Amino acid sequence: MARLTEPRFATAGKFVPMKFREDSLPITESERLFKKCGSQFPPMTLEPLPYERDRVAERMSPEDRLRRKQWMEDQKIPKGEPRMEVMEKIKPTNAFRRFYQTPGKQLEGLFTSVTSPWNAKNWRLLCTRLFRGYIFGLGLVYWIKYNSMDFVRSILNGRRPSLRRKYFAEKTADSYRSRKRNKSMQWP
Repeated sequence: MARLTEPRFATAGKFVPMKFREDSLPITESERLFKKCGSQFPPMTLEPLPYERDRVAERMSPEDRLRRKQWMEDQKIPKGEPRMEVMEKIKPTNAFRRFYQTPGKQLEGLFTSVTSPWNAKNWRLLCTRLFRGYIFGLGLVYWIKYNSMDFVRSILNGRRPSLRRKYFAEKTADSYRSRKRNKSMQWP
């Protein structure tokens, strides 16, 4: 049986429940790699000039071209090797989310060729949220325009008057309360 003083159960000699321990919190793949590497620097990409804007901004030297070509050749997977999509394994996406995220991701891809990936992601978030707000505003305006309260509905707390109840058709709320009910006015 494990003792509570072991490092996995204790922090500075105090007991820490599992949900508050740092090693049990969800972290991204890059954070996990950064923790495991033991270096003070974040993980480095091995791809020379990964973004198109870096390759186009200045002319590539022959050494850069050779390194880039070699890296591209190394990325080709042989026919027998299994292909694994890393991002789909880490974070699978719902089919409906994939559907409504597609325009934003295409917009992000368009912006990535012009600006940095960080700016492209922020533009995607801004544009998609503004579009969602616009659609919500249109729905709200439509609802206010076509569902306004009139006099009869305001008396009845928003309910529509029923044709089977004759006393709801009166103009005021007091007039139908003061009348005596007969069989035609009873609830069905």
